[in-house]
Amino acid sequence: MSIDAQAELSESELLHLFLERRLGKGERKGSLDEVMAEYAKWRQQIEKVRQMVRDAEQSSALDGSRPLTDQLLEEMISGVYADLAKEGIVD
Repeated sequence: MSIDAQAELSESELLHLFLERRLGKGERKGSLDEVMAEYAKWRQQIEKVRQMVRDAEQSSALDGSRPLTDQLLEEMISGVYADLAKEGIVD
């Protein structure tokens, strides 16, 4: 799912998406508090990526450069996941 599509989802839809992905990986352990803490971290990840995209779009508009390509966006997202993994936050 693209970042733009996720930006349009409601909070309850995002929670459903998170749980669907989590359960799809077979992750069925943990208390409700633990799951909700994971969800909060996941939301932070999404917001970091969204902010990077906004920053890149703003920079692109200022520099008169081309819009983001799918490849550049994927590289940015991979970089965010790598940075988050260094902090112990994984998807």
